[in-house]
Amino acid sequence: MVQSAKDGTVPARRVLATSQEGVEERAAALPTVRVPLSPEGVATAITHAASACSTTGPERSGPSNRDHPPLLSFGEERIPSTVAARTPETGIELVVPADYADLYATAPLAYYLGATVTVDADATAARLTAPPDVDCRLPAGEGLADRTADLLRSVFGLDCLAREGGSVESQVVPELGIDVDAYAERPMAGRLAAVLRESPGELAARLPDWQLSTYVDPDPYHARALPYLLDAMSLVYPPSASELDGKGLLKRSLDDFFRGEVATADRLDPDLGPGHAHAWLADGIPITASKTTVQAYENRLRHDRSRSRDELRVDVVINDREMHLEAEVADIYRRRATDLPVEVNVHESLTRRELRGVLESPTDFVHYVGHCEVEGLRCTDGHLAARTVDVDARTFFLNACGSYAEGLALVENGAAAGGVTLTRVLDEQAATVGTGFARLLVHGVGFERALSLARRQVMMGSDYAVVGDGTYALTPALDDPAVCHVSRERDRFDVQWEVVDAQEAGRIYESPFGDGRHPYGTTTRSRLSAEELGSFLAERDVPVVFEGTVRRAEELVAELD
Repeated sequence: MVQSAKDGTVPARRVLATSQEGVEERAAALPTVRVPLSPEGVATAITHAASACSTTGPERSGPSNRDHPPLLSFGEERIPSTVAARTPETGIELVVPADYADLYATAPLAYYLGATVTVDADATAARLTAPPDVDCRLPAGEGLADRTADLLRSVFGLDCLAREGGSVESQVVPELGIDVDAYAERPMAGRLAAVLRESPGELAARLPDWQLSTYVDPDPYHARALPYLLDAMSLVYPPSASELDGKGLLKRSLDDFFRGEVATADRLDPDLGPGHAHAWLADGIPITASKTTVQAYENRLRHDRSRSRDELRVDVVINDREMHLEAEVADIYRRRATDLPVEVNVHESLTRRELRGVLESPTDFVHYVGHCEVEGLRCTDGHLAARTVDVDARTFFLNACGSYAEGLALVENGAAAGGVTLTRVLDEQAATVGTGFARLLVHGVGFERALSLARRQVMMGSDYAVVGDGTYALTPALDDPAVCHVSRERDRFDVQWEVVDAQEAGRIYESPFGDGRHPYGTTTRSRLSAEELGSFLAERDVPVVFEGTVRRAEELVAELD
């Protein structure tokens, strides 16, 4: 059954062209808000970000009712008339200290509430007010991000339930005794007041998991990333992490297996908030979050605007014939061509000029298998330094030792996202991660989520990371971007159905287990016999994580038979 736009669901994306046309139209129409490079200017930009939403009712929680917020540039203030006209007047006001960290942490909540944001240089803490009875002083310092996240998750989550009119499975409403119909009739300020009368922290804990959190250093220029983060409904936190020693006994024990000087990267262990996906817009190299940049988001928008082909193009580069274990990735991409129009090109033993040609061509994904050293990606006639490449490839995977710096250079020079390694990796483990990553990508799983699942298959999984916009998906999902997790429990199987898409916060999916409808970010589960599991998987074309290993559904079905 096709759902209306009002409930936040849309028909499944069946072909690449259909999905891409909507993306291109949306990207091409984006206005730009120009503000002074100051806390006051950023506050003005956040206020007008709410112009992207078509309603202030609970339907606001549906992604089809939220366009991309206006882009942000710096200079003499100029607010396009169309943006000013669409900026809502909800009566909610947010006063923030003249501090970029506070502005960034409160931006997602202000955007969703449609709040008017102003800066008070004398204020020591942010304050949220609205007539007749909202007057909420927010914590100063480290507690601000947590408090605003709880408020946003609560209002947004209840809006999702109210939007669906009780058709979504939830234990929150009966536990709290909330009258969903009465809640849905209230204006935004009234719904905020209802949440504040509860305990937002406890309420948020009962609602579905959030999908994306981003950790943003309070650099003034990072404000340019806000429109993209707000579009994905990302929570925003200040970056906090502990250092990891990338040099230890294990690293030294691997040295004898490799020739050449491999670039290694010292890693950080981030302190993570809620979310299935995490992005790091700050200094340092995180092991459990994608390392993103403002340039990555801008590259993504450029690719979305310029892409006009109906066919997905994948280029597989095998620049070391000894790495034959990963050559099968080409077959993984070709198999997907039965459902989506995919052109797969395989290149072997490329020169620097030839590899440059692949990266500078308008391809969708470059899967490089070979070696990477401090001089760059190894070719038959030397090394290609990524910083010298004018990249037109949308995305990539550099499955080579120590490819982080080269991957980050590809993003800075034009790509939107890619997978990289942080140090030396063994060929067999590289092949395992590479093939698992490919299986997930071709089913519409975003880069950060796909690599997070694929790298769990090997002992040295923390040596893999995503650079750029980790929410980016290589292909549109044929239905919901689901991953099926299966583990054996005696004579039965625990089956978990996980639907995550960090660009689709608020969308709803139908559980395959017949237990109702659930928001994206929710995992549903069932216990099935071997026969039931075989029948279940035979009817669904999804990637399967079976006891930690990424598998094809048909492979597991064959084993069960």
